[in-house]
Amino acid sequence: PMTPQTQMYIGSQSKSFTALAIAILAEQGKLEIDAPVQTYIPWFKVADEQASGKITINHLLHHTSGLSDAGYGIVLPLKTSAEDAIRSLAKAELTERVGTKFQYFNMGYAVLEYLIELQSGQTYAEFVQENILTPLGMDTSTADPATASDMPKGYTRIFGFSMPAKEEYPLYSVGAGWIVSNAVDMANYAIEFQTNQTKLVSDAMMRRILSPGIGNYGMGWFIYDSGARIVHGGANQTFRTEVNLYPNRDRAFVLLTNQGYQVDHFVSASQLTASVEAVVLGRTPPSIDESWSVK
Repeated sequence: PMTPQTQMYIGSQSKSFTALAIAILAEQGKLEIDAPVQTYIPWFKVADEQASGKITINHLLHHTSGLSDAGYGIVLPLKTSAEDAIRSLAKAELTERVGTKFQYFNMGYAVLEYLIELQSGQTYAEFVQENILTPLGMDTSTADPATASDMPKGYTRIFGFSMPAKEEYPLYSVGAGWIVSNAVDMANYAIEFQTNQTKLVSDAMMRRILSPGIGNYGMGWFIYDSGARIVHGGANQTFRTEVNLYPNRDRAFVLLTNQGYQVDHFVSASQLTASVEAVVLGRTPPSIDESWSVK
């Protein structure tokens, strides 16, 4: 049975942890967010040699590197090492000029995960545990999925029926989509972004994290309505996550679901999110017909 303590993959919500870890390293003086990636990974390159030296950490954080899935098209084995995964970007073609357009790109956050390990001298899981999870009291969360002990089955659909499906994770991309958490821990996490009470980073850095760039994307969060609505989430093959923050209302909510399928991710998930948002903000939830049109 599902409980508020049940562990689940949180999908791309993991990116907010990776972005926060980069911000922590920056304030520790171990990297510069605006520096080119080649400052720390000299062999980093994409298909465009000139662009390779222009791509900064900040570009990767905001998905404005010019890279996208359309120009990459490589499916890596799950056990690919982080270094080999990043070296595969040498074949990635830019689909926009560096720094000019928002293009969501998971592999950009795999590069950031690797940078965290290089500049901290720790594994990604160790750094996140020591600098984020432990300070926030997220006692049953982990950035090492191999240690998760209370994971339920994830479900997909076959001919409309829910069916359990085993889901593996890529070793090189935990920081882009495979952190494990639960509803209680993620509530603590949401509170921290509302209040910055634990001061994992300075108030100035938190403002930078939650400031929109191109495409309304900050550092690991989508920022809407001048910061009145801050959201992210994640869609694994058999899990779904939503985290919505409303700083002006002192409200937030977390939704974790152990079922993922195209209909769930693109239709029912938005219906559920719209309905919960309405309740949280004191509005009447949309009718079934209305919720179908929610974007």
